[in-house]
Amino acid sequence: MPVAIVYADPEGDRAVYWDHTIDLFAREEQNRFWAALAGNTVRKVSPAIGVDSARIARHWPKTQPGTAPLLAYALAGTPEALRGYSGAIRYRMLDPALLAAAGTDIDAATGVFPAYPLDLMADPIFAGDYRPMLAGRIVLVGSDTFGADQIATPITRIGGLERIAGVAVHAQMLRQALDRDFPAPLGLGWIAGLALAALGLAALTARIERPLALLLAAGTVQLAALAALPAVLEAAGYDTLKLPVLGLALGWLVAYLALAAVLRARSGEERAFARGALGRFLPESVAREILADPARLDLKGEERELTLMFTDLEGFTRFCNGRDPRETAAILNAYLDAMSAVVLAHGGTLDKFVGDAIVAFWGAPIARPDDTTQAVACALALQQAADAVAARTEAQFGASLGRTRIGLHRGVVVVGNFGGTNRMQYTAMGDAMNIAAPLEGANKYVGTAILGSEAVRAAAPGHAWRMLGQVAVSGVAEGLALHEPLPPAQAGYAAAWNAAIHTIVSGKGAQDWETLLAAHGADTAATALEARRGLIEQGTTYELPSK
Repeated sequence: MPVAIVYADPEGDRAVYWDHTIDLFAREEQNRFWAALAGNTVRKVSPAIGVDSARIARHWPKTQPGTAPLLAYALAGTPEALRGYSGAIRYRMLDPALLAAAGTDIDAATGVFPAYPLDLMADPIFAGDYRPMLAGRIVLVGSDTFGADQIATPITRIGGLERIAGVAVHAQMLRQALDRDFPAPLGLGWIAGLALAALGLAALTARIERPLALLLAAGTVQLAALAALPAVLEAAGYDTLKLPVLGLALGWLVAYLALAAVLRARSGEERAFARGALGRFLPESVAREILADPARLDLKGEERELTLMFTDLEGFTRFCNGRDPRETAAILNAYLDAMSAVVLAHGGTLDKFVGDAIVAFWGAPIARPDDTTQAVACALALQQAADAVAARTEAQFGASLGRTRIGLHRGVVVVGNFGGTNRMQYTAMGDAMNIAAPLEGANKYVGTAILGSEAVRAAAPGHAWRMLGQVAVSGVAEGLALHEPLPPAQAGYAAAWNAAIHTIVSGKGAQDWETLLAAHGADTAATALEARRGLIEQGTTYELPSK
């Protein structure tokens, strides 16, 4: 039976296993011991075990040329070509709970090998009991003395111990050598590739802003994959001792945080710019919603029912004649700025400016249930804003601005981006636009400042309306019913007006109307309606005069 004895080489073990404080007598005693064994088959083997900076036995040691072979290599008969392995010691262990239940002699902290007291084997009474268990097996004999040859391993704490005897580590290495269990090391190429992959994934993840659930899912999946990477590589036959899992995780995290910070900063600047740009044509609340969820902004042409507004500053062309263009520009900019602010404050989208005219709509790019109600409230507020601008213009330039006329209609249009390759505009097109525009012009013939169609009145019943009969509009087969919204303070007047008109239409006489007209003779709308009262009595459509 071959026998091997570990040999602490005073020259070759780099003082790891040789204590030079006892060199004077220990070297001499060891030499006498080996001289006594001369001529037999006992072999010298190295007790070397690879430990890391934390003094944990994790890897196979590198042996020095000319020194004794490692114990595991010698007993397993490992070929010389395989003796350069310096990878992980591949520990094997059994479930501590199963070991405890089975009552075996195996300590979970030592792995899968039983340990027996040597003195019992030397006792003739018990020796016979151990002989069958040891027959035909490789037996390692070593000390298990507290404070001497005690080593920590990756599995000791799992078994409830801090350290185990060095001979138990040699048993694990011997099992590995017998099985030729020497997986291929991960080269620098592998590690560099994994590092680049981690950085690339971090960069892609940093670009995810919304939804938050997607960001969390992406991060969780990647970190889980990183945690599973050692097991996957080991299953593929690679040694993962030098796999920097923590380094890869920290690299991923640092790269993600750095890139996310840069992208968020740039995105913040872009959002601020976009918010400012959108805010010039969309309400701030709508701009925020679009920036928070760009998917809500669908700019391709689509059919939608919108509430449309056309405004015009009466007599502005005459106002500009003979005036300094710079002064005209200042007055117009002040007017449009004030009007635009009112439209945006009421949730409207500014379509375009045509000279002093404004085109706006409600219901795109984001529709809300109260769009029409807001559009009517905006029209009333525009009158107040226009009066304020006119007063400032009078005070500053000594010039009088005309009144602002407004037309409102609700109908189906196509809204989206229209234009050429290099320039596009988000606007609305359709018959409803062609109906809304004449309503603005009809104000000057019926003595009003704001006119809304029946579709608008029906969609905004909370406002006070007075009926003004029907007018003929191009593109509409039948006459278009006209209504004027009045401020809440005039709701009673609107109700009395409508009652008087119903009396006329029903053929019950015009006494109520005449009483109302006498009391409100300064009302231009009442004067204009009186002029066409006959048409209302007959139910005839009023033909607007041509321009």
